[in-house]
Amino acid sequence: MGTVRDDTVRPVDRTDAYAALVRIGNRLHGASGDVDAALDLIVEQAQSLLEADLAWLVLAERGVLRPVVIRGFRSQAFLQAELPIGLGVGGTAIARQQPLIVDDYASFAHETTAQVRDTMLAEGAAAMVCAPMLRDGQLVGTLYVADRRPARFTTEDAWLLGALATQASVAIESRRLYRRITTQNELLEQSFSVHRRLMEASLDEAGLLGLAELLTELVGCPLTVEQEICEPYLHRTGADPRESADGPRVTFPIAGGGGRLGTILIHGVTALTPLQAKAVELGTTLLALELLKQQAAIEVGWRMSGELLEELLETPGAIPESLARRAARLNVDVDAPHRMLAIAPAQASGTSSGALLDIARGAIAKRSPGSGGQALAVKRGQEVLLALPPALERHASQIAEAIQESARKPVGPLRVGIGPADADLAASCRGAVGCLRLATNVADAEAVIHYDRLGSLRFLLDAKSVRHAAAVAREPLDPLIEHDRRSRTPLVETTRAFVECGGNYARASERCFIAVNTMRYRLKQVERVLGAHPSDPELAFRLALAFKILDLMDAIGAGDPA
Repeated sequence: MGTVRDDTVRPVDRTDAYAALVRIGNRLHGASGDVDAALDLIVEQAQSLLEADLAWLVLAERGVLRPVVIRGFRSQAFLQAELPIGLGVGGTAIARQQPLIVDDYASFAHETTAQVRDTMLAEGAAAMVCAPMLRDGQLVGTLYVADRRPARFTTEDAWLLGALATQASVAIESRRLYRRITTQNELLEQSFSVHRRLMEASLDEAGLLGLAELLTELVGCPLTVEQEICEPYLHRTGADPRESADGPRVTFPIAGGGGRLGTILIHGVTALTPLQAKAVELGTTLLALELLKQQAAIEVGWRMSGELLEELLETPGAIPESLARRAARLNVDVDAPHRMLAIAPAQASGTSSGALLDIARGAIAKRSPGSGGQALAVKRGQEVLLALPPALERHASQIAEAIQESARKPVGPLRVGIGPADADLAASCRGAVGCLRLATNVADAEAVIHYDRLGSLRFLLDAKSVRHAAAVAREPLDPLIEHDRRSRTPLVETTRAFVECGGNYARASERCFIAVNTMRYRLKQVERVLGAHPSDPELAFRLALAFKILDLMDAIGAGDPA
């Protein structure tokens, strides 16, 4: 039956053993940083010094013991085995933190895996010594020798193997430290190279695109830069990231100026190596500086354009040559027709008009083609005024909608007035402000009134009270509306068909799906109610205007102006 020997080591002459350990130490510490060669040396000397048939060394990794070097085995299959820490002969030695002697492996009671037991029995292992390899109380691995003869080893053998295991654990940890230091030095050198290349690109004014291209090269992965400060707002580099849009990626913010400026998406990976992380860390910093520089330049441009717009709006008549030259430097053609937009919150809020101005500028910047004239923007009180150049003025309605959508959360609903396209900015501004005032009479908090769509009703823009003007213009219809409320005969519908068909009885009858005689009868009723026949030119004009106002007020949601 197997036994575990706990007897005290007898005092013997260990001169030869000490000499061997010194030789081994010299060889271990004089070797290069090759850990594998060091482990081979340890196992070789263990087998030689203890004159054992078998010798092997296992390392502790992630909770298990794995053989890394074996000698004297008939098969190499044992290298594929692994044993949870705490099991096997090694588990007992580790628990005691001292070498363990087993006289007969087959009869030694211990818990192990079938793979390890079967391998040991197949190799004929009988006597065995196991020495735990510890460093600062931490398990490094275990060192074994075995012989195919039982009761083969003594306590002196156990002492020698333990001493060798201790020496080996120091050597292994030294090699691991050497590797860590070497890796860190390599990373440091590579980081210096990355830092130098990125800084040189920044100092050479490579710009946003150049920095993104270089960062792609340094990281070795395709990436996407997203930001909302300057064109291009979305930039992809490397292999087309759209091909791996659904694949793995990591995201990093581009932060600066106390806020988030954009985002970098690195495609094809779920985590970065230390060198990649260093490159991205510096790259995002330089991208942030570039974006802040672009942001500052854009803000200066917008401020100068706002001051220019103020002067243009306040300059009556011909534009002075000095002002025209100043406008030209900002890429503004004062002789070209511009379309003004007047924008205001539908309700008072704590958000400043400066926030609304920034939103309006951002919406314009995203639609700007980069040429064809500079848009101008300025705030006046709670209102923001925009002047769109020819390249943008035809998109006025879409720009107004984009501004409303962007402002919905931070500012709230906006009403917008769109003026006419006119080289006279002041005239276009009056139209836009008039349309905005008309929009304030609308129930819809996001009403957009377009000057061009008002037609003959533009006179309402000059009225002090839009509702009062509309009520006056609709006076001819009021008696008919009252009649229809009390009677089943639709005189308003009949009159409208007759007026809009130019006084043609046949076409008006077809439109109302009634006979011509019925049409004549109803118009006689209209004449009795209004005191004149709808064919009367003056009454026909007033009725046509009233119907247009009725349509306008219904379209903008102003309801009954009465």
